[in-house]
Amino acid sequence: MSRLGELTISGGRAAVEAREKVRRLALGLGFDGVSAARIATGSSEALSWLGDASLAARVEGALALTVRGAAPAPHGAPPQALRLLFDRVGIAPDGALELVARLPLSAQPPSGPALEALRRAFEAPSRRELMERLRVKNLELEDQQERLAEAAAEAERANAAKSEFLASMSHELRTPLNSVIGFTRRLLKRLDGAISARDLDALVTVDRNARHLLALISDLLDLSKIEAGKVELERSATDLGALVRAVLAETEPLLEAKGHRFAPELPDRPLTLEVDPQKLRQVLTNLISNAVKYSDGGRIGIALRSRPDSAGGGAAIAVRDEGAGIPADQLERLFQRFSRLETEATRRAGGTGLGLAISAQYVALHGGQIEVESVVGEGTVFRVVLPAERPRPGDPQPGEGQG
Repeated sequence: MSRLGELTISGGRAAVEAREKVRRLALGLGFDGVSAARIATGSSEALSWLGDASLAARVEGALALTVRGAAPAPHGAPPQALRLLFDRVGIAPDGALELVARLPLSAQPPSGPALEALRRAFEAPSRRELMERLRVKNLELEDQQERLAEAAAEAERANAAKSEFLASMSHELRTPLNSVIGFTRRLLKRLDGAISARDLDALVTVDRNARHLLALISDLLDLSKIEAGKVELERSATDLGALVRAVLAETEPLLEAKGHRFAPELPDRPLTLEVDPQKLRQVLTNLISNAVKYSDGGRIGIALRSRPDSAGGGAAIAVRDEGAGIPADQLERLFQRFSRLETEATRRAGGTGLGLAISAQYVALHGGQIEVESVVGEGTVFRVVLPAERPRPGDPQPGEGQG
């Protein structure tokens, strides 16, 4: 016995389409045109009589057709025409009304690939069925798009509220912190030598912790502006060599605690680009601070190079340390917000995981990027690559579409 397939029919037009499938099936099994038409018409009428029904076809020495539908039938007893085709009408064990026809074959039925082709043709969906499936899928897609749009709008509202909260709280916290820092430094100047060493250490600790907290709040404020797309660069023609020298002078006090020393490699001639000097100064200060924080002594290399061979020209500023290096599997986490690496150096040094994320965004606003090279046990190089040309207005900006 070979199962040829099963059709589920709903509605008169579907029954008409099923009639054509049954006719082709009968012709494929060797029935003549008249017999095939009679079998197809009887099957279609049975399906129409039952309304919502299924038609199963099998080859078992004969063509066996079984039409099943709800019982009792909606239109009373089956028409006489159906009884001429279906030799058995009854109630199946599951309660369904069942019409069964067993039609002897006039020739040896096909087998193998030929029979498989008949089965596929019989069960293949009709054009109407395909159009209906397409309509349902389109409705599902439209519903999904609406839900995605609602979710995106909700996420955007939440992100805007978060950024507004961060900006508001940052401003509210900076004012009292600046007062704490101002009064602490004033006390340190006036009371130097007039109080005990223990009290002096306490004031120094207050000053250090307040400045650390102020830096964290400033990072949160910067982050909220970036996410809201409110950061605008104030570009000017800037000599990058002079800017790097100024940053080295400002950060030199950081070197004393661990015995670091700068090893600058700067050009003698000016190397000028249109950049935001304040933002770039913040980026370089962060990279140098990290180089000091995550290495124990040694050289901090600072190299400035023009890039005439690269597309668009520009410049690159590299900051190199001789620290423990960064494992390759952690490199891609470097610029994620609030992400800290799982290394001994980061556990000792602490940090919030915002500095590099903000620096990467500022460099991206310039149309550039920060490249990283690291060898475990030898050190790390962060390279700020800046193009000579400004980004085009249509280029995506950092913070756009971020949640």
